[in-house]
Amino acid sequence: GLLISETKFYGDDSGEKTTYEYDEKDNVTAILKFDEEGEFVSREEIKYDEKGSLAERCTYDHNKKPIAKTSFSLSTDNTAEEIEYDEKGKFYTDVVKKLPISAVIQTATHLVRGLIHVRQGERLKNELERDEKFLAVTQATVHGVDNQILFTSPFMALQRRQIVWLMPVDEEGQEDMVHDNS
Repeated sequence: GLLISETKFYGDDSGEKTTYEYDEKDNVTAILKFDEEGEFVSREEIKYDEKGSLAERCTYDHNKKPIAKTSFSLSTDNTAEEIEYDEKGKFYTDVVKKLPISAVIQTATHLVRGLIHVRQGERLKNELERDEKFLAVTQATVHGVDNQILFTSPFMALQRRQIVWLMPVDEEGQEDMVHDNS
């Protein structure tokens, strides 16, 4: 099943609500946010390229005015470029090159395998410590009990607070584990 909506609760009182829209390939195409009164706050639209890779994320406020736009492209050297724009369409950050890192991610309920894109010259730990609500995972495969594949997606936005642990995987698909040979 796909997550359709989630509501934060503060005691018995409901708080902010987020709803999700999907395309025919089960890719998230929109994230709508509402405040605790149920008033519309913002809409984030997510677009994919012809290969199913994340291409663009654009956020609009309650007046349908663009407030943030990020474009993604995969270079021939297998790095991802992230370009952010302001509401007037101008660059407001440098081009950020990211390298794909194969990883296994344990959430509270599932195991996720896929690629996490880490800024060039930084560690995976730095990417996890970013002050962002979601962690982007591409080529995602979600596994259930007994490691059965529940579903796959070219892109998944994983809530960081749901991550229990994460470990990089080497190119042969083996978990990078340190073994004590003493």
